[in-house]
Amino acid sequence: MHRCVLLVAGLVFLGCSDSQSGKPAPAPTPASAVSGAPAPAVDVPPLRRDTPPPPVADVDPPKPKTPFAIPPEPWDAPDSKARDVGNMIISCGASPDSFGTAYGVWGTGKEVWAAVDGARHGHAAVLRASADFTQWSPVPSGTTCPLRSVFSFGPDDVYVAGWSGMVVRTTDRGATFSLVPPRTANAVGSLWGSAPDDLWALGSKHAWHTADHGATWQSLRSIDTGIEALSLWGVAAGDVYLTGTKGWLMHTTDGGKGWTREKPPTRLTIYDVWGDSPGRVFTVGENGALLRKLDGKWERLRGGKSDDVYTEPSLQVVFGAGDKLVYAGGAEGTFLRSRDGGDTWVALKLPMKPSVYAIWADASGSVFVGGHTPGKQEFHGGHVGSPVGPQGGPILHSSDHGDSWSVVWRG
Repeated sequence: MHRCVLLVAGLVFLGCSDSQSGKPAPAPTPASAVSGAPAPAVDVPPLRRDTPPPPVADVDPPKPKTPFAIPPEPWDAPDSKARDVGNMIISCGASPDSFGTAYGVWGTGKEVWAAVDGARHGHAAVLRASADFTQWSPVPSGTTCPLRSVFSFGPDDVYVAGWSGMVVRTTDRGATFSLVPPRTANAVGSLWGSAPDDLWALGSKHAWHTADHGATWQSLRSIDTGIEALSLWGVAAGDVYLTGTKGWLMHTTDGGKGWTREKPPTRLTIYDVWGDSPGRVFTVGENGALLRKLDGKWERLRGGKSDDVYTEPSLQVVFGAGDKLVYAGGAEGTFLRSRDGGDTWVALKLPMKPSVYAIWADASGSVFVGGHTPGKQEFHGGHVGSPVGPQGGPILHSSDHGDSWSVVWRG
């Protein structure tokens, strides 16, 4: 090995030495000394000061940070596939180890599931009840996104939806979940389906449909400008209703190819819709609105007058259990029952007087109610302060069509 010394400032070559012997290495012999001919001149182009710099590739400006830490896949990937999230958590910034409102409740025949706004052990609260409904266990959902809706085609096919377009599915009773979201960043607040290959999801700005268990989704309806969509329900395959603010109520009978705007007798917000046949559909909404569509004609059963005076608590959810049995619930513990398909209604008392957001019932008399109970109010100088004390939940259960109740879970 040789070591060479070069005086850079003067461009003077001082020589090299052999690294092993320490002796100076011979200097290289110029080509002119070998051939006797002068060395050829080398043309060096002059440095041009007026030469423009090379063009810089266009770079998109940095995008603003999104409020939630959501990965780009599978929402933005055109070839996205459902992914198992058993060991992964998609974060929406929910507070750890805190439970809130029970927004969704659904029975599968063998189990009852609930979607809750909150988190436990780093996962959003999907709750599954024991056989006697007294124990509710959090199931790792793979997300901290607050959840709003749960729907099932059976004990081995359960979907849960919530914020930021989040939809997850389990086919093994909660052992694992897969991401199956439509390509939207808006909250998905309502799910319904007539069969496993016919599932609908409603976000605040779009209605979506999947025929392959969530592997791909198709947008079937963009929500009208100035309207926030709130709920969907179908009375048969392809026969679906959408509800929203300002009395907005849309209806399709051909699977979303064409839509008709219904004209219910209210201009106030319609929070929920349910029906057991094309000939009988119910909606509930602001100011205690309870409406029924019977054989194609809408009628007001109670509340819902379109004025600025709110005289009744809003009704927020409606659900039926066959044989003309229908339930409706809302703010301040309001809970109603009809045994004759909506002709007459009676008010039932709920423990804890929760604001009711979810109802699920079956023909046997079993009824589950999910909602929210604020803490007691503190007064400061005549002003109402923030709620204090226990908040969140509860989930209530009745085995006699709502005549008596027990608290089976509280946040």
